[in-house]
Amino acid sequence: MQDAPIIVAGSPHLSANEAKVRFITVMIASGALLLVIARVLTFPLKRDEQFYIMGGVLFSPGLYENFGFSHLPNLPLLFNVMFEMLGTTHYVLVARLIIAAGWIAATLAAWRIGRDIARSTAAAAIIMAALLLNPVFLDQTGMAATNNFLPVPLILWGLWAFVRSVEKGGEPKLALLTGLLLGTAAGMKANYAVVIAPMGAAALLMPTSLILRDRLARFALPMAAGAIIGLLPTLYFLAKDPAGFFVHTVSFHRGPQLGFWSLVSREVTPAITPRAKFIVASGVWLGGASLVLVAVLIYSAIQARLLRSRDGVLATLLAMLVLAAAISFIPTPAFSQYYTLPIPFLLMVFAVTVSRMSDPERALSAPVFWSAAAAITLAGLPVTAPSILDGVRPQKWTGIAVHREAEKIAALVQRSGPIATAGPLHVAEGGGSVYPQLALGPFVVRAMKFVPADERAHFAHPEALEEMHGVFRRTMPAAILTGFDATLDPVLSAFAKEAGYRPMPMPLRRSSREERDGAAVYVRPDGAAR
Repeated sequence: MQDAPIIVAGSPHLSANEAKVRFITVMIASGALLLVIARVLTFPLKRDEQFYIMGGVLFSPGLYENFGFSHLPNLPLLFNVMFEMLGTTHYVLVARLIIAAGWIAATLAAWRIGRDIARSTAAAAIIMAALLLNPVFLDQTGMAATNNFLPVPLILWGLWAFVRSVEKGGEPKLALLTGLLLGTAAGMKANYAVVIAPMGAAALLMPTSLILRDRLARFALPMAAGAIIGLLPTLYFLAKDPAGFFVHTVSFHRGPQLGFWSLVSREVTPAITPRAKFIVASGVWLGGASLVLVAVLIYSAIQARLLRSRDGVLATLLAMLVLAAAISFIPTPAFSQYYTLPIPFLLMVFAVTVSRMSDPERALSAPVFWSAAAAITLAGLPVTAPSILDGVRPQKWTGIAVHREAEKIAALVQRSGPIATAGPLHVAEGGGSVYPQLALGPFVVRAMKFVPADERAHFAHPEALEEMHGVFRRTMPAAILTGFDATLDPVLSAFAKEAGYRPMPMPLRRSSREERDGAAVYVRPDGAAR
């Protein structure tokens, strides 16, 4: 008697039941994605967005020396290209839509990784759930237009291309795509350069079916070429002024920023000590969706009998995962978003682990995978579901609200000249100008007094916060806008009162910081010196 054929995940033909399961999975994931996008579009404006989005508005060869930008240039370049293509001053709206597009790309990558590599719809469901409904991505990390989330889809697609290239015996186009995507991600957030060493070693050792010469021609060189292309903006600024680029992107974080935070650490409690960093990291890695994913990964590794096996692809991904976790502890002070770095690698390690199971092992593991995906989904839905109420009303979107408020501010000011504020987006969206010292928000000016004297030469406008009153007296502000930064607002308010500026309350609903008290537009009095 012949047994009936069993349709498994790797089979080229789908049973009606499997097709139905895939359809339901895709529909649920699509619904979750829509909720996430609604949350992105309605999430309150965060202080970091003043830095990154304004970096896009002001992007030029002088971005670093003129304005003190202190991160790698790929993200502001992307923003600038989109702003110029669309010819709009709706900067926040466009930036948030780019983040939403990143979520779509990441979700598609999660599905492809689950189907192409893990060869399991249940595994794909876990990967998508751990991405879409992970609490660590549902706060500022994944919602705001910063450099924290956009590298994630690039990393996921890059790792997908890497594994597929190895599986195909070294496919040059996929190797080129791997390097391009990973290089672009590293050019957005320097911490993702962690992939370079393991990937370089892998390119020399894999695919094992090829001799070294063929590995170089089909795998290593295309990957290196792609990485160079992805890093071209960074290489341009590095070649233009090596010492200055180092001062802005490395020294500024190790000295001035740390100096500023050391003064206010008791007030805002950032993680500065190793113990504090470990507490923050454990909350990200061992909580919620991440903990479920780790548990399922361990279960899968045991099922696939991988604990003592030798697997080049898996070893490469594990090396990336470990290095990503280690490098997360380097930035000081540390915030929770810094510890999301290993998550894309964890998702990929899980997918490759599942792929090493036999078909019967995957079938037996499916109930565990579905249960894990359901648990993550049920835990994450209460966070995202309320966003749909405002998400279906564009007038409630943060980008629309910011632009509306910017136009109101411009109508109140009605004077030429720069506006003094820690919230330059509200000026730029209204067509106004800001002081270069404050063009990226409060981040540069508040730390400038900690910049060593020999490094100040790399700043075109090296005035510290305590020197801004002198700057204002030389060029009187057309107006002063407060309500964005607890450190800078008192300085701005004090000058406004001293110079006789007239306060006009300006509630900043969706577009303010968490502490909204004191938000006001101070209008320059008639006859004030220009």
